[in-house]
Amino acid sequence: MTTRRSKKGSTEEKSSSPRTETFSIAIHAFYCRHGDTILVRFPGPRWMMVDCHLPQGSVREAVFKFFTDNKIDHLDYLFLTHLDTDHYLGMWRVVEYFTSRGRSLGAFGVGGGAGYHRQRVLVRRLSRTEIAVTEFEKLLNALNSYFRKQRGRFIPLNAKTGRIYPATQRYDICLVPVAPDPTVDWLQSDEALGKLSAGEPLDLDLNMVSAACVLAARCERPLLALLPGDLTRDQWDNAMGVWEERQKKDVEWAKRDKGFDVVKIPHHGSMSSHHSALCERVSAGTQVAILSVGSRFPSLPDQRVLSDYINNGFLVFATCRRARRLRYDRVFDLPTKDEPAEHTHHTVTVTIPSRGRISAGPPEAEIQRRQLRLYSAGRD
Repeated sequence: MTTRRSKKGSTEEKSSSPRTETFSIAIHAFYCRHGDTILVRFPGPRWMMVDCHLPQGSVREAVFKFFTDNKIDHLDYLFLTHLDTDHYLGMWRVVEYFTSRGRSLGAFGVGGGAGYHRQRVLVRRLSRTEIAVTEFEKLLNALNSYFRKQRGRFIPLNAKTGRIYPATQRYDICLVPVAPDPTVDWLQSDEALGKLSAGEPLDLDLNMVSAACVLAARCERPLLALLPGDLTRDQWDNAMGVWEERQKKDVEWAKRDKGFDVVKIPHHGSMSSHHSALCERVSAGTQVAILSVGSRFPSLPDQRVLSDYINNGFLVFATCRRARRLRYDRVFDLPTKDEPAEHTHHTVTVTIPSRGRISAGPPEAEIQRRQLRLYSAGRD
């Protein structure tokens, strides 16, 4: 038996044996153009949102309609993996929504763990567009209001963060942050902050300090899902090393194979964040890969990334699936005017049951092997 401390300071016993209650976890990946919007439903029900890219119009309306249709009045966790605009555009509206009219927000977390001042300086210095700065300022204002009104919790997401328990206590489900490595988090450095404030040129990659988490559920056969942001390829070895160390320390996790049942493909299928080990880890059951991608960049997803997952037995479901190969300008990396984009858009839902097989859909969102010819390999 292991012990877990509750919020009030009391301890409660948690069994290390598999749970007998049946449950299911649903991961919803919304079409949001070129960005990530992931919503996870845990038994209870409890809800967790990982990143959001909600441009005004039908994309934003679809997500808020989902909140209304499913009567989601409390969002237990809202996580921002890193500070790229395609992961926080419109997030201030989510915070405002869940801090008004009797609704509530449980906790907010961000990759790394640096304070708001450092994040603000970074966004102002590195953002390529004014809207990125404006959106981040709106998010900070909404969060400040949230922490004042609801005394909300802040969770830094990095490899040193302990387990997060997003479901009710009767289910043994936890979220294990495995990245970023806090020892390489240059956002925490006073020297880097000084250079940023002074406007000195810096070669910084925001994706290097992106959060990545393993969602683990203890049941008849422990279920594992990987929810990364845009973590870079050279950081994956360390992240997987962190997970393997934690896996060894848990009796049930150590028994099962090393493969993930569900993987959210990092960075919209870019080779810069692809590590073959993620899809070469074979699991005994059905393996599903979720691809959140838009139609703005024809070079994404990279054909080599898709091939790697499909050749290793994953079923790949995309929020935006290509219907026809595009010609594009290799200078600007955009479709040529005489070749309009032909895509189908989907909200991908993956259901992970405690018993039985994992299911994913809709069927028309799946990228099959014969459709790989519609995609091209990148230049890196």
